[in-house]
Amino acid sequence: MAQPNLSVIQGKKAAYNDYNSQDAFSNKNIQDKSTRLDKNILTKLSNRLHSHLELNDLIQAFSHEIKPLLGLDDVIFQLPAEQDAINNKGRHYISYNLEFNEVSLGEIFFIRRQRFVEAEHQVVEKILIALLPPLFNAFKYYQLLEQAQTDPLTGALNRMGLEKAFKREIELARRNKDELSILMFDIDHFKKVNDSYGHDVGDIVLQAMSKHIFDNIRTTDVFARLGGEEFIVVMNNTSRSGALLLAERIRQTIEQDMIEVGENSIKFTASIGVTSYLPHDTEHSLIKRADQALYDAKDKGRNRVVLR
Repeated sequence: MAQPNLSVIQGKKAAYNDYNSQDAFSNKNIQDKSTRLDKNILTKLSNRLHSHLELNDLIQAFSHEIKPLLGLDDVIFQLPAEQDAINNKGRHYISYNLEFNEVSLGEIFFIRRQRFVEAEHQVVEKILIALLPPLFNAFKYYQLLEQAQTDPLTGALNRMGLEKAFKREIELARRNKDELSILMFDIDHFKKVNDSYGHDVGDIVLQAMSKHIFDNIRTTDVFARLGGEEFIVVMNNTSRSGALLLAERIRQTIEQDMIEVGENSIKFTASIGVTSYLPHDTEHSLIKRADQALYDAKDKGRNRVVLR
């Protein structure tokens, strides 16, 4: 089995806890745990982990295996592009940057209330050896899914990615009785841009539009390109008033933008329809109402936001 490339970071002390040889995680206990992790056990662990191809399922299975061994509160995995703050208030952590076959896979955090000692790193690293190969496979599978569900020009989700994410958001809003809002965008007179400057410039405008939206939404929001010059944002835990304010802010940033392409200075605007989830809504009815709000915005002169 290949040796993973690991770099360890000892977490800063969040709150002091006494740690001595009588602790539940004494050196003797650590040695016992390390001894029990023989090659056969690690191979069995690796085989169990290999049965999970979905990244989230794999990390949950790994967490289930390692938590009791080291008395952990949390095991958190972040992909290379993720930089979310880790909540370790009152706790200690160690983290490892993971690499396999010269591919950076991300960072994994082990969090608990007792301080970690050096001998425990050896135990964790033995277990990580079993994690790395299935994690590499799950990471590659994740990348393939991301590529299949992402619009290559703008980086937004495509229709396939939207359908999966939108269904999930609707189900969560219905189950938890949470607020859910939608913004639907259309670039005004986009055909004139293509006709006047060519499709290459039209692509630049689409990318600029996408960037304005990306810059103003949360990482938890669902952003997709519906096709052509139409985009949609699905926002959980967002009220009608909050969605309206966000839509107007994005509209203004687009209106104020100027794209320089060669000798040409290009300005463009967008019309935006806004609506929110109602208890009787289906996916179809919610999208239809957002689309109608967008139609109203265009019908009333474009470069405006309409709420329905």
